[in-house]
Amino acid sequence: MKNHKYLFGLLILILIIYVLHIISLEYFLYWRFLWTDILMHFLGGLWISLASYHFAAKFYDINFFALVVSTIGTAVLIGVGWELFEYVFGIVPYTKWYVPDTVSDILMDMIGGIVGFFFILLFSNIKIQNEKYK
Repeated sequence: MKNHKYLFGLLILILIIYVLHIISLEYFLYWRFLWTDILMHFLGGLWISLASYHFAAKFYDINFFALVVSTIGTAVLIGVGWELFEYVFGIVPYTKWYVPDTVSDILMDMIGGIVGFFFILLFSNIKIQNEKYK
């Protein structure tokens, strides 16, 4: 039952992200309020970290290092991949604000991943201490 609650939470979070994205596009919120993009990257990084932990835990025994990689690392990797996708396909025009915006987006993806990391660390039974030092 615990796993179903986790998956339900992931579903609710991605639905919130989807609805916010549709509303932001419909009402031009990304252009009116620059913080909308920051919020969406944070929520995206959070969702990616929580989802990647769920799938990694299905196949591997998760220790502290694997938790860091599966949450923060995956959020940053997908965030960088998304920014490369936008650049390669010309989705976002290159202006003087392109580099600061891209750095901000990746940073917010990473912060979302870090929040997901701490959320999982608080609510799971993963040990922080390395076993060989006991």
